[in-house]
Amino acid sequence: MEYARPSLTCPFPVAHHPAAAEVEQAALAWARRHGLLASAGVERRVRAVRIGELMGMVYPHLAPDALLLLTQWTLWGFVWDDLCGTPPLGNDPQRLDAAQQRLLAVLRGAALHPDEAPTVRALADLRQRWLRYATPVQLDPYIRSVEQHFAACLWEATNRSAGRTPDLQAYLAMRPFSSGVYTYTEAFGLLEGLPWPEELRRDPQVERLTLLANNVVCWINDLLSLPKELASGEQHNLVVILQQHQGLSLSSALAQVEARYYQDLAAYQALEACLPRCGGELDRALATYTQVLRGWMAGSLQWSYASGRYGASMLQAQPA
Repeated sequence: MEYARPSLTCPFPVAHHPAAAEVEQAALAWARRHGLLASAGVERRVRAVRIGELMGMVYPHLAPDALLLLTQWTLWGFVWDDLCGTPPLGNDPQRLDAAQQRLLAVLRGAALHPDEAPTVRALADLRQRWLRYATPVQLDPYIRSVEQHFAACLWEATNRSAGRTPDLQAYLAMRPFSSGVYTYTEAFGLLEGLPWPEELRRDPQVERLTLLANNVVCWINDLLSLPKELASGEQHNLVVILQQHQGLSLSSALAQVEARYYQDLAAYQALEACLPRCGGELDRALATYTQVLRGWMAGSLQWSYASGRYGASMLQAQPA
């Protein structure tokens, strides 16, 4: 049976940042300066992704400089995702781990070597820009979230190397980290100019709310990126896992993932409606945070239908 793209809906309105187009152009110029766009063809594919549009829908309220930083981080992340999801890095766990450990060292402040790859030099520049908003200590939770994301990428590469399709429970445990969404939620307090204390970030209801929003984004991705991943033989997709481990047809697996999308979306709405009130600026911070989570869900959905991300691979052979 052929793939029929699901027609998903989301109840949250989508807003657009007025400077999104200019911010995207600035991010592309930055990527060009750092060698992330290796050819005119690569740049065309990156432009087709419409990264600025996505970030502008998730963060329609941010100052343009802060939006630019997140757009640059997203562009860098898409570059790295394509590199670590395809050969040679994508099926060589040892090589990928070494590359990611170097990236983490640079993100923590290690000095650059003369022969560093473009991804490393660009990440070092991003660190300097993050330090305009935070001290090195304040940046630690964000860096830990990047480390967790890299661990999920390494787990995927290990599975590819072994020719293994992960089981359902392992995939559900790792998927929120492979999405990269936590790298944004951990950075929330750095860019918003609002109080975002540890006790609020780690409140069980807030953590559950974040996971549910992250899951919704993951199921959007798994449903709408499926043709690209089937064409490349990618196994890290909930539809593929349900087919292989539960013997489902494509249509039944798609229906199960779509049902999970709506279940997690409904659970998010129910939990958001009963969040505790903290008083004063903390209430404003929590309201802004839920606005960002809504933006991730609604913006990701609209962007996924419009973006060129799920056509041909954005990057081909390019140095890491």
